[in-house]
Amino acid sequence: MAERHSQPDGCVAGSSFQLPLGKELFDPERLADICDGDVQFENEVVQMFLEDAISHFEAALLAVKAGDFQRLGREAHYLKGASANMGAHALEAIALDLEIQSGQNSGYCEQTLISVLVNIIDKLNRSLAEIL
Repeated sequence: MAERHSQPDGCVAGSSFQLPLGKELFDPERLADICDGDVQFENEVVQMFLEDAISHFEAALLAVKAGDFQRLGREAHYLKGASANMGAHALEAIALDLEIQSGQNSGYCEQTLISVLVNIIDKLNRSLAEIL
């Protein structure tokens, strides 16, 4: 799990997340289990997951910008479960932190959350490009 660092306002610091790129984002043993060792299928599954994760992180970003912390919580909860199922533990930890932040309904966190989400979306898009 990613190490969690809080700022004085209680938000998770965006710089604390080290998100690997490409297939390094995933636990290789978990991917092998899911895909039965089929490398082509593995690439397809990773591609679908990344496209879906990007969509949900973008929805989370829109929720933060709209001040809709309930929606942020739903998106984060979905991402936490999907990431855990795929063995993407760094994303799972980030989603857990976002889910916690969503329950605090703190306006102080908005800029930090936006920064974190923009960074994650960028890294996931680069990961997707690397795999394609």
